[in-house]
Amino acid sequence: MRKKYFLPIKIIKIINRFGVNIKRVPKIRTLWEKILENLENRILKILFISAIVAFIIGRINSNLENNLIEDVSILVAVTISIIIGVGF
Repeated sequence: MRKKYFLPIKIIKIINRFGVNIKRVPKIRTLWEKILENLENRILKILFISAIVAFIIGRINSNLENNLIEDVSILVAVTISIIIGVGF
């Protein structure tokens, strides 16, 4: 035989006034949202700009081997910073 549970009138009034107590599920951010959030960082923007400037200056000077290493190293630094910031 099932037991019936009767709620006191006070509890029913509280539920009617405030609603049922339901736990809200937090929004899960995707990996792409986390990456875009990290790209808003001012230091990362400066590093990206410096990589572009280094690439342009390297093409003007046409010392491809040396400047390509510098460009790639800046982009690797930005990538590592993003990966650490995202939380891998």
